[in-house]
Amino acid sequence: MIGRERAPRQTYGYQERNEPEREAFREKLFTVDKKRRVYVDEAGFDNRDDYPYGYNPRGERCYALKCGKKRKRSSWISALKEGKIFAPLTFEGCCNRDLFEAWLSQTKLDFSIGTRRYYYFQQFSF
Repeated sequence: MIGRERAPRQTYGYQERNEPEREAFREKLFTVDKKRRVYVDEAGFDNRDDYPYGYNPRGERCYALKCGKKRKRSSWISALKEGKIFAPLTFEGCCNRDLFEAWLSQTKLDFSIGTRRYYYFQQFSF
């Protein structure tokens, strides 16, 4: 792109986030030994997502078509401990409480009292 500055990429965040609470969480997190931290996260991917950008000669509108039908959603859930991923699960559809509890009961996450671990679950709404 000669003669034009490239626009910075957009980064999304949640409107509901509370920066003082986030900072307090980060400070508390770093007081816990890394060997005792376990992170759990879930993500989903729609195959109907599109890329909302296109290129055409200057002054010409860029037209594109996208599918209007509902398609499959692929999702995964796993845990991260000491830099290693374990208990991964890939499934069709969205994660709900029943699926998460079934995954949790089948994993080898150690919730025993003698071995204290700190579990961080990200962005679960159920």
